[in-house]
Amino acid sequence: IRFLKEAGVETIVTDHHEIPVSGIPESAIAVLNPTRSDCHYPDPLIAGCMVAWLLLVQTTRILEDYGYLRPGEARPSSLLDFVAVGTVADCVSMARSLNNRAVVRYGLKLINSRSRPAWEVAFQAISKEGQELTEQDIGFGIGPRMNARGRLDEAMAGVHFLLSDSFGEARDWWRTLDVENERRKEIEKDLKN
Repeated sequence: IRFLKEAGVETIVTDHHEIPVSGIPESAIAVLNPTRSDCHYPDPLIAGCMVAWLLLVQTTRILEDYGYLRPGEARPSSLLDFVAVGTVADCVSMARSLNNRAVVRYGLKLINSRSRPAWEVAFQAISKEGQELTEQDIGFGIGPRMNARGRLDEAMAGVHFLLSDSFGEARDWWRTLDVENERRKEIEKDLKN
């Protein structure tokens, strides 16, 4: 962040982890984190992706207020399927956070509507007998595939999968993620032996 500041790039940090003893990054122009002692957001247990999403929501409202966007032109709620995947994959508390539960419930509705090619592919690959995808399907089917690629190679494969424009493109990215997930399992198995 200091390097970016020196290069003239202003950085806003969004996070949900406990603030380190050393404090927040001084080079950032803002640090949004519900665990900060000076944060008034009522739920410190939300996932990091929800912190970023809340920034997007507020930015949208400000752009609407200043006339840069027409009201309703941008719909951050249409991204809650992504926030749901991130929330479950991040293993944050569902029991102690109404917000985490709500975003996952709403996100699953979007996922099960299969409005994105990625969700149609995921449905065909991991749905049990045509049943709707569940929180467990995200946690054990989608999340590990997306995380494996980032740990072993590069993280953009998961983004490409989520943002695929067609079923064929999403299917190809799913296969890539699936292969990497199997590779991750083999590596973990070797490490245990």
